[in-house]
Amino acid sequence: MRQFLGWLGLWLIGWRAVGDVPEDGRGVLIGHPHTSSFDLPIAILGTWALGVHMKFIAKQSLFDGPFGWLFRSFGGTGVDRSKSQDAVAQLVARFDEGGELLLGLAPSGTRHAGTYWRSGFYHIARAAQVPVAAGFLDYGTRRVGLAGLVDLTGDVHTDMERIRACYAGVLGRNPERQILICLAEEP
Repeated sequence: MRQFLGWLGLWLIGWRAVGDVPEDGRGVLIGHPHTSSFDLPIAILGTWALGVHMKFIAKQSLFDGPFGWLFRSFGGTGVDRSKSQDAVAQLVARFDEGGELLLGLAPSGTRHAGTYWRSGFYHIARAAQVPVAAGFLDYGTRRVGLAGLVDLTGDVHTDMERIRACYAGVLGRNPERQILICLAEEP
């Protein structure tokens, strides 16, 4: 039923879902570009349409407001970014519990213009030994989906080149806010 609702919702707004889901249902799904408040609802519809059972993390304020129950029902968990909570270790522990877990997050960390991606997704995927699933929202072609899986090698430069290739030509709703696909610690 959810898959049908995802396809229907996307069709109603003129979008379509594309891509393949990781076979074992495990990985860190990164969403790029994240330049608009519309990105999350479109991404949720896209994951539903593709049959992806994703959990996601987002800023705590989304879960504190009147719609917090709704974000939790979609698989969301809030993270207070103002405090150091060793979130990477906590999320790796969730992968260590076994079973399917596709953890979604926006590595840009914000809808506003910035310089670098946050590196948490990379550290989580490396420590949990799961691939990075390159999720995208392309407002130019009105497609949402998965552009590919990247198994990380530990060579940050090589891994990020492979991730960047997944997003070639992808256009955010507000391109002027689109953050470059690079990590602060990248050589």
